Parts: sequence; C-alpha cells; structure tokens
Amino acid sequence: MASSFPVSIDSFTDPTATSKLNSPGHSAQHIDVNDAIEKLEAKVGANSSAVATSLDYKVTPRIIADSDGATVTFNLSTRGIHTVTLGGNRTLALSNETVGQTFVLRLLQDATGSRTVTWFSTIKWAGGSAPTLTTTGGKADTFGFIVTSSGNYDGYILGQNI
Repeated sequence: MASSFPVSIDSFTDPTATSKLNSPGHSAQHIDVNDAIEKLEAKVGANSSAVATSLDYKVTPRIIADSDGATVTFNLSTRGIHTVTLGGNRTLALSNETVGQTFVLRLLQDATGSRTVTWFSTIKWAGGSAPTLTTTGGKADTFGFIVTSSGNYDGYILGQNI
C-alpha cells in the first residue's frame, strides 16, 4: 500500500554567529515553517484551509451523516463516528475497516419509529446478545465497536433512548 505521507520535510537553517549574513532572514524562516505545516496538514487532512491556527492541531472526530437506504454502508475510512436516521427496517454494512480500529454508530429512529436493523456479521456483543433498538420515534441508540480481526467485531452499547 502506497503511503500518502511525505518522505521528507522542508529543511530549516539555523545560522551560526559567523554565517548570519549568508543565511535566510528571520521572516523567511517563518515562511518555510508555515509552508511545511500547511503541507503536513494537507497530507493528514487536519485542515481544509490555508490558514494554520491552534485548532488545526486538535484531533477532533467529526460525525458523518450517512445516507439511509435498504442497506446502510458505513465507510470507516472517512471518520470514526457515523449517524443515520432509519427510515425503515435496514441492513447495516461496513467498508474499509482496519484491524484495531474503533468506530461509533448512532442509529436514530425517524418520526415513525419502530425501525429494526440487521447487523453486519460476526459481532461479539457485551452481554452476549445483540441489543434491542429503542423504538420511540425521534430517539437514538449509540453503539461502539472494535475491529478485532478481519470481519470480526466487539460491540458495546454506549447509550440508548437518547
């Protein structure tokens, strides 16, 4: 698998007392540093803007609102927190999971409620059995998972009837 990370980082000079006149100026050093930070941000997807701020260095998971359909497939390469409003009884599926990855699914009942799901395969649930979803319209249940090996998951109830 090819890596999208840089193989080198811009070099910076630290002039000695005898070479100050031949070295880049102070402002040029800042420009080089900012350019390197922006390149790194683009590689890791930390920021979509060209302006670096202190907020860019926090790893904050974003919630992905997935599309409802007969089969709801959660793409785990996008982010680790997914939500979907269930508009009917649904089959849940995953794509692009990685062994050791954790992710969260939030299943929201539509206004009608009483929606059920068929879970993706090979989940070992805490307590030994799959949970029963909250059936009240407009209420959500949240579940956490660990990918333990290819196609195998540990499942946890994080909250229900929220």
